[in-house]
Amino acid sequence: MVCSSFFDKYETDLEEVKIKIDNLQNKYKDWQRILIEPTTLNEARLYSVETRVTEEEEMRIREYEYMRDLLKKLLYSLEQLNMQAIDTKGLALPNLNIQSEASNKNTEKLPNLLISGADAAK
Repeated sequence: MVCSSFFDKYETDLEEVKIKIDNLQNKYKDWQRILIEPTTLNEARLYSVETRVTEEEEMRIREYEYMRDLLKKLLYSLEQLNMQAIDTKGLALPNLNIQSEASNKNTEKLPNLLISGADAAK
């Protein structure tokens, strides 16, 4: 009788433990989803933000390079227009004046209009 009461109590305790274990397993059966997924979600969000920042930086670099090239082209074209304007007015022909002076030593020298009056008197 003592043995049978012991085993009866043992069986009831065993059943209680099984029920408690089942309850705990049901309660924490999604522990991987609860513990792991938030970190993977946070990593995914972080990756997404980093990707957007990188794309934004690359886009700004491309825009900067485009504007720099555009300004270089604009300055070059303005310089070309300026040089053409100088050439048409005859202001940028100092070599021609030197050649004409060498070829016309005996002829009368024309005044240089580019030099101010005070400099021309010297």
